[in-house]
This record gives sequence, C-alpha cells and structure tokens, in this order.
Amino acid sequence: NGFEALIELKHFMDVKDPLLLYDINQNEQFVFKTSRDRMLIAASMNLDGDHFLKDEYCFFDGNHKRVRDFVTLTASVYHPLLQKQTILATMQCKHENEKFVEIFWHKFNDSYQKVNGNESKFHPIGWCTDMSSSNFNGLKCKKLRCS
Repeated sequence: NGFEALIELKHFMDVKDPLLLYDINQNEQFVFKTSRDRMLIAASMNLDGDHFLKDEYCFFDGNHKRVRDFVTLTASVYHPLLQKQTILATMQCKHENEKFVEIFWHKFNDSYQKVNGNESKFHPIGWCTDMSSSNFNGLKCKKLRCS
C-alpha cells in the first residue's frame, strides 16, 4: 500500500525535518508536505513585516496531472530574487473541493505555527487563485478561522 510506504518513509525523514511529510492520512486520503524553510519563507510574506516578500501574493491552485488519481493542491509565492515561483506547501488529495482546501489551510497554519510560534498567523498581502468555488470557499473559511 502506498500510504503505508509513505508512513515508513516519514519516520526516516522526521529526523531531518518533521514537516517534509507533515501529515499522511490514509482514511481521508491526503498527504500534506512542506518544510521548515518553506514556512520561514511564508513568514517573510506577512503583510506586517519588513521583508521584501511582504509585497508578494500567495498563489493557490490544484493540479490534476501531477499524481495519478490525486489532485495536487499547491500554495506558492513568486520570489523576485530567484525569479520563479517558490512552493510553500503541497497536498495530494482525492478531490479539489472545499473540504480538502480547508484541510490544506488547516495543515498549512499548523505547520506555520510550529515553525513561527503558536500565536503567529499567515497573513499575506493577498491571494491569487483560479475561479474554482472550492478555492474561494476554502480560503474564506481559512480566513475566518485562522487569520
């Protein structure tokens, strides 16, 4: 089973960075991944800060072609020094719907707080996403609960 193999891999990866495979949920069928470094980049995006990334939007989208039978939800930022999109977090899940978008942002904020402090919140200047209603609804729920 693929999930069992990921769980075994997580035990080895947790030594290096416990956020690399942050949450593997076989029942809900999702895998959330990020890293300490990516959450530090996310903290640099906070609107209240003084880092140059505070002026960059958080991009959010689902890709249906990356992993067979799964959707890959991705939060990213354009990094002007690197001149490319930099991934903040990804989650493979069965569907791109409101439920999984909400799970994504819940896991994102959990991992964000583990790195940046329990009281900290991810608060970028704005969001850029496609017209999927699940993305809007999930972001709205995320904002009401976490920002």
